[in-house]
Amino acid sequence: MQVGALHPIFAIGTLAIAVLTAATLAYFSPVAAPKRYGSLDGLRGVLAVFVMIHHASIWREHAMTGEWALPPSRFYSHLGRDSVALFFMVTAFLFGSKLLETRPGALDWTRMYVSRALRLMPLYALFVFLLVFVALASTNFVLRESPLRFNLNVLHWLAFTVFDMPSVNRVAVTAIGGQAWSLPYEWCFYLALPLMAVIVGRRDQSRGLVLASVIAAGAAAIWITNRNGWPNTVMFLGGWLAAVLMRSAQAQRAAARWWSSVIALSLLAYATRTSLSLDMRSAIVLSMAFLVIAGGNTLFGVLTSAPLRVLGEISYSMYLLHGLGLYFAFTTIGSATVARLTPIQHWLVVFAATPLIIIACRFTYRTIEAPAMAAVDAATARARSLFGRRPVYVASAFRRTSGYRLR
Repeated sequence: MQVGALHPIFAIGTLAIAVLTAATLAYFSPVAAPKRYGSLDGLRGVLAVFVMIHHASIWREHAMTGEWALPPSRFYSHLGRDSVALFFMVTAFLFGSKLLETRPGALDWTRMYVSRALRLMPLYALFVFLLVFVALASTNFVLRESPLRFNLNVLHWLAFTVFDMPSVNRVAVTAIGGQAWSLPYEWCFYLALPLMAVIVGRRDQSRGLVLASVIAAGAAAIWITNRNGWPNTVMFLGGWLAAVLMRSAQAQRAAARWWSSVIALSLLAYATRTSLSLDMRSAIVLSMAFLVIAGGNTLFGVLTSAPLRVLGEISYSMYLLHGLGLYFAFTTIGSATVARLTPIQHWLVVFAATPLIIIACRFTYRTIEAPAMAAVDAATARARSLFGRRPVYVASAFRRTSGYRLR
């Protein structure tokens, strides 16, 4: 029996290899114990692998047609679409919970924005550097466009693709960096947080910060409208809903039941049968599944297992850099050869590349991401010294006069 190139068995095989690789890394270099939202860390790891599988499924068609488009498979298309939607929900849940749970006067906005910058920017800078290097190397380092156009295109990528994802030196790099399209939505969410804090009843941020957030939210709304991106933005509401509902201990107990695991898995499976566009039904199904996991459900312990904690730890590196790994894997054997590969041969290339991608991402996490996050406190202090001693949050009069300082 001949198996098609987009049979689900290949996705299962790639995921199994990713988990085995992560288990090996966890054995030789233990990962941190699960934190408060340990199930979400494991979820992020699985989602990053799913996005890689989604892009791996596109490569064969890309080699034959030169086009980078959704694969002709509902299942593989959903692996990408649903994973990004759930990533948005994770972001909204974590920061929504922070806004709802942090006591008045204790939310340090300066530190939060410094931490977001250090969490996203250093690795992203490496990503853009490698993307530009590959584009230049593929043209033997000969500039094929004007220096001005080349620099402008690089700036587009450095700006988190807010404006565009152009070619670099007339080399299409979508196959390498197309996944960066979701990052501007994350930044829009972060910039709108002070306004969201006002909406949920917080009054511990300065008027200037709220005004800046209102302006940023307005600009974001225009940007999202121009990109027809409101269906993506709606997915953040699922995370907000979970942050509100899962403050209840009763809801958390219900979410932790074994039958809730069955419900969540069933909903995630059903999501692959919904429309490829993020319509209302898709949003409801994914939000309900996420609600269970956000409540602490580990899907029978899988999401807090050591291998998935490793994948969760490196999920940002995996999300950003897997395109480079697949690019090197497929271009090494040549586009003409890739187009002639049988389905099994195509996925054998992916199987071989998967451990190397995961190992490389563990390295970038430990050498770039982790040190950057460890520098948040020092960078926050430096930011305050540069922009004035007063932080951007407003503490109560009692705390100001008593000398109490928020950490």
